Amino acid sequence: MTLLTVNGISKVYREQQKSTQALNKASLTIRKNEFVSVIGPSGCGKSTLLNIIAGIDQPDEGVVIYDGQIVTGKNGLFGYMPQNDVLMPWRTVLDNVILGLELKGVPKDEARKKAELYFESFGLAGFQHKYPTSLSGGMRQRANFLRTILPDHPLLLLDEPFGKLDAITRHHMQRWLMNRWEELQVPVLLITHDIEEALFLSDRIYMMSSRPGSIKTEIDVPFTRPRSAEVEYSKTFMELKRKITNLL
Repeated sequence: MTLLTVNGISKVYREQQKSTQALNKASLTIRKNEFVSVIGPSGCGKSTLLNIIAGIDQPDEGVVIYDGQIVTGKNGLFGYMPQNDVLMPWRTVLDNVILGLELKGVPKDEARKKAELYFESFGLAGFQHKYPTSLSGGMRQRANFLRTILPDHPLLLLDEPFGKLDAITRHHMQRWLMNRWEELQVPVLLITHDIEEALFLSDRIYMMSSRPGSIKTEIDVPFTRPRSAEVEYSKTFMELKRKITNLL
């Protein structure tokens, strides 16, 4: 069942007398309970595409359709986790993660009770009343992800969530995200520049061309779920990585 359809999205940025076309008729779909990644060269418009799906930016052409309804330009419908750390330093970790619930009108005490149920499984137990400066990079990203999922959005949009972490922490966080996603079963669209990350996490991968970005090809990831770390050492994984690298 197709949940989200992104159809023919084009976007041109205009600054003074200069125009830059970021996207050219980019199209993709996401099915129910599916994990989809988008990869492509730096500057190809991946984040622009995600921002348009999130309703943060408007396309010059094309539509975003969710559950049969046109939702182009409507924000707040989906959970959105940007590249940059968005934890507020003056709020405790607990009060940071409930921000989305507060914006939806959930009373603070009720929001805190709901959030605290997740702190152990998110590796944040004992840090509820600490401030973000007390957290490691991986913990900050887990807190950011908890804030993204708490409002029970029907779709999660993740923009290179681990791109600024060191290699070891990123590797650990990829496995952690896999485990959490298999529990939550919420459809995800992940923007990433990491081929191994896309292969390990995804059911399907869309590859974008260089700017102006369009969908170059679609790759089905054949690994079954639940997915173990061993798939990364399989012959199929290595062959797919080589294929994607060559295409990029």
